[in-house]
Amino acid sequence: MRARRLAAEQRLADAGVSDSALSRLRTSAELDRRRARELLVENAELRTEVDRLRGGRADAARRLREYARRGSAMVDASDRSPSTRRDHFVDAEAWVRHEICCAWVERIPACDKAAYPLPTYVVGTDFAASLESRDANKFAKAMKAVVDVLTGRADQMDSREAHRLRTSDAGGSLYVVRDDSAHAMRCAIERNTPSARRLHYWLLPSPRRTQRPPTDEFHLRFDRVLV
Repeated sequence: MRARRLAAEQRLADAGVSDSALSRLRTSAELDRRRARELLVENAELRTEVDRLRGGRADAARRLREYARRGSAMVDASDRSPSTRRDHFVDAEAWVRHEICCAWVERIPACDKAAYPLPTYVVGTDFAASLESRDANKFAKAMKAVVDVLTGRADQMDSREAHRLRTSDAGGSLYVVRDDSAHAMRCAIERNTPSARRLHYWLLPSPRRTQRPPTDEFHLRFDRVLV
């Protein structure tokens, strides 16, 4: 390589090319060689980057397919009707408690779960039966109302209209109270719809006291969902 370059320079000198012109040609040739080397390096780096991007694209496509599969499975699970989920439980009360727990997990944000835990409650004998006939949408609304009552949030929500139940619609009629001092309660499951559904439940006095305790020491018994 060096011999050929020297021979070429000698021919240029024999042809009368000046030393300054020859120097410029040498400089230009050296710059061209450096640029060629830089281009080779850049080409190698670009090939490496292309290979990396192809691998990343394949990995992203694989992850997207996996997310789509998981999402489809979640949608399938959420689309199951309450009656279908009921079939997985021999005991109706166990099913209701499972549904309430799931509704609590979804309705209460993680940061608020410590402030709004699920308290002790009783599932009335007719409560499960009043839920089994509901479609998925109405069932979900009922579960949200149950969670709001259990966590005490219903008392702070105007939309729930939580109040004590009276013996009649007449003004000043007596409240419904059982012999054990339990108070009948009602709250709205939905509003501004025909035949808006309501939740009936009892505030049960704490077994630790013989007299009527404050509201926050009442236990809850869910009686039924009314149309």
